[in-house]
Amino acid sequence: AGLGGMESTAAPPLFAEGYDVSTRPPRLDGVPLQIWSTKNFTGTWFPKDDFGLRADLRRVPLGLDETVEGAVTNDSASRWTGAVLLFDRWVIPLGNIAPGETVAIDERTASLVADQHFTRRRRVGDEDVVTTYDRASLDVPRIMEVLMFHQAAGGQEYTRLKHQDEGRLDFSRLLSPERAILLVQSDQPAVDIEQTNIELTEDNSQQWTFLRFVIPVSKSAARQ
Repeated sequence: AGLGGMESTAAPPLFAEGYDVSTRPPRLDGVPLQIWSTKNFTGTWFPKDDFGLRADLRRVPLGLDETVEGAVTNDSASRWTGAVLLFDRWVIPLGNIAPGETVAIDERTASLVADQHFTRRRRVGDEDVVTTYDRASLDVPRIMEVLMFHQAAGGQEYTRLKHQDEGRLDFSRLLSPERAILLVQSDQPAVDIEQTNIELTEDNSQQWTFLRFVIPVSKSAARQ
């Protein structure tokens, strides 16, 4: 009666038991998942290694602007796909980077203005055409790209989304002439997921791993 009896608005709990959380190693055990539902887990940790990246970048003048030159090397055992280097207001597509491969970057390397890259803006005749962001899309790499650089893509004005729940994952604020960000998709998972009594295979489980490396950019000596 104290809770309102039959007219109570308190919803009954979905599950009668909790689950276990351990930190060494980081692990969740016995997490209940309701049928036809989704559950979001967010974890933050500080790695002791550099995930196999070796980079040396310098900013150099490009007309009245600046760009970067140098090289990035994939010293990991993973294959990186769809690599892009973000510097200040520029996005430099680097393609795929195999284990052990080094990619050189200079002022001749093709680059796009950041909002041109994220909004897929292109020139059609005498007009600039922007690709509308599809909020119902299931294209995970596209969703993650915009989620991780939401403000650089135009923010709410472009996506029509407030980006409140995962706003801390937006690294747009880190883009500056003093640093660059390398974004890649890795073919090696960052975490292992196990589900009790069900074997996870490519048919019933999909996993994507994206890596972002924040790289300091030094100022190059003046050219003669």
